[in-house]
Amino acid sequence: AAAAAAAPRPESASGVSRQSSSEGGRPKTEAERRAAEAAVQRLANPGQPPRAAAPPKLVAATPASAPAAASASKEQGASKASEAADRPQNTTALLQLQSVKFVCPLCETILAGAAVKDHLAACLEGNMAEDPITASSALIFSLSPEKEALAACVEVLGKYFHNIIEHPDEQKYRKIRKGNAHFKDKVLPIYGAAQLLHAIGFVEQTEGDETFLVLPGPYASFEEKLLSAVAMLADASTIVPDLYRDPQVFKLGSSSVPQFEVPADFYELTVDEMKQLHALRRDEVETALQLRTQAMREAQAARRRRRYLFAVVRVRFSDRFVLQGTFHANSSVGDLYDFVRQHLRDPTQEFQLVLHPERTVLDPSILFPAASLVPAAIVNFSTTSTCIPFLNDDTLKDARPL
Repeated sequence: AAAAAAAPRPESASGVSRQSSSEGGRPKTEAERRAAEAAVQRLANPGQPPRAAAPPKLVAATPASAPAAASASKEQGASKASEAADRPQNTTALLQLQSVKFVCPLCETILAGAAVKDHLAACLEGNMAEDPITASSALIFSLSPEKEALAACVEVLGKYFHNIIEHPDEQKYRKIRKGNAHFKDKVLPIYGAAQLLHAIGFVEQTEGDETFLVLPGPYASFEEKLLSAVAMLADASTIVPDLYRDPQVFKLGSSSVPQFEVPADFYELTVDEMKQLHALRRDEVETALQLRTQAMREAQAARRRRRYLFAVVRVRFSDRFVLQGTFHANSSVGDLYDFVRQHLRDPTQEFQLVLHPERTVLDPSILFPAASLVPAAIVNFSTTSTCIPFLNDDTLKDARPL
């Protein structure tokens, strides 16, 4: 499995690294109590947005859609894919991207974009028995579709927990009416919120025509779980699948490119085409004459780039093989160099990637948009090495004709 992490390991899946705030049944230290109180204060302040944090530590579950031999997850990579798994638009016919795939960070399963959400839910649900608070918290932050709805849910849950901690002996703060507007509109719609409440110890009780979630027993019996839930909500840990590079290898045919003879009038423009060309040039001139700051020009360029989420690049070798990979649209060119190096027979050889047909040597320090690699591009592999074939045997065994 390949992931969109820093090279030379695009084939690895990222893991998870956070544990719950308390372990076993040992007494909590004063430092842990102060940390929990600080987390409560952060949750009590709705104006403070949740901060990004490392994902929680979860064992790789094996749902029905995951392979039985799923391995434990590894260290989380530096870059993540927070975008939806939509296909890039306007990709050229030469560089057709059949599908965008991702790697589950829990079991390393390779998934089509449309299946990621259901698979992550199944993996996290599989961890409920072992660590329900961590798993339910990951469900909340990893599968919530809208940031506003997520923030509203966390705010309401934070108030519930804050009131219980501040008033541990008052029963009214341990009871949540399921018909309450805030609970029904802000908490219940978020996948994982109800699971988190049940993981802490809330149970359903009916009083007359009303149904409540009640936290029974003495405060000490659920204090550790409550503080752990507070810490998880404050950390806002998410699990994000890595983009699968989807390496593919093609072999160019030996036949030459066919030549076509066309009449001279093929290049002549019709009246309608002339009018369209004139209108396009007029708009370009008007745009160029507008007084715009550098920030305005950069913002306009950024709006154009946001149309594409992914990029597919083909690297052409002089031995007539072509290596293709999928990247995030805002990846660095260094990621492309690392991707190529991973598939070389001699990874230590010096080489350059040259943009075709401009013959521009690509700088590893710049991003894909600045290098004109979005949404699709062809680059040439340039080296003084005579190690042919350039690609290793594991890569070449799956080569197919282009």
